[in-house]
Amino acid sequence: MVLFVKNTIEQNNSKQPLAKNEYVVQKGDTLWDIGRKYKISTRSLAKWNGMAPTDPLMPGKTLVIWVDEASDEQKRDAIMRTLTYTVKRGDSLARIAQKFNLRTSDITKWNNLNPKKYLQPGQKLTLHVDVTRLRNLG
Repeated sequence: MVLFVKNTIEQNNSKQPLAKNEYVVQKGDTLWDIGRKYKISTRSLAKWNGMAPTDPLMPGKTLVIWVDEASDEQKRDAIMRTLTYTVKRGDSLARIAQKFNLRTSDITKWNNLNPKKYLQPGQKLTLHVDVTRLRNLG
C-alpha cells in the first residue's frame, strides 16, 4: 500500500510541542490501523479530525495526526539557530521552553543552570532553536 503523508511542525496549546502529519486515507484503511501505525488511540485520531471513532473513512480524505516526535524528514529539514534570550519578569524555564519548542532539560544543560533556582530578570540564556518549529513568538 502506498502512503501519502505530509509533514509539518506546529505548536499547539499543550505543554509538549507536537509534530503535525497529514495522512491521506487509502482504500481499506481504518482508524484502528492508522492509530497503530502512529501509536495513537482511535479516539484521539477521531477527535483531531472531528469524527466519531466509529465513523467510516472515505478514500482520499485527509486526516490530521499529531505525534510526539518529528519524523526523520522533519528533523532533516530543521534550521537551527543559536540565540541569546534575555529573561523577563515572570519568565520560567517551562514558559521559555514552551515558547521556543524546547525542553527545560535542554535549556538547563546548555546554560549550566540549577533547575530548582528561579531565573532572574536580565539573565541571559543561550538557546538552540529550530526555527522551522516556531509559529508565533508574540
